[in-house]
Amino acid sequence: MDQTSYSYAFMQFVPLLLITAVFAAIAWPMHRRKGLSVGWFLLCLIPGIWFLALLYIASRTDKDVLDRLAALESGAVR
Repeated sequence: MDQTSYSYAFMQFVPLLLITAVFAAIAWPMHRRKGLSVGWFLLCLIPGIWFLALLYIASRTDKDVLDRLAALESGAVR
């Protein structure tokens, strides 16, 4: 194959990399706020899987809310 076909193939891959990078940037603060492990962020770096991983991360309750709820249940309100 000549050089032009390699560059053409790479240019078709660039949008996928950009979309993955955008959603990984969204997932990084979200997974920390939810109290999840870094593995969930790493799943967001895999094209195609990032959508499902991001849906799971977004559906989780924030760790701060869970801590406040546990404090209310134990009777120690801040």
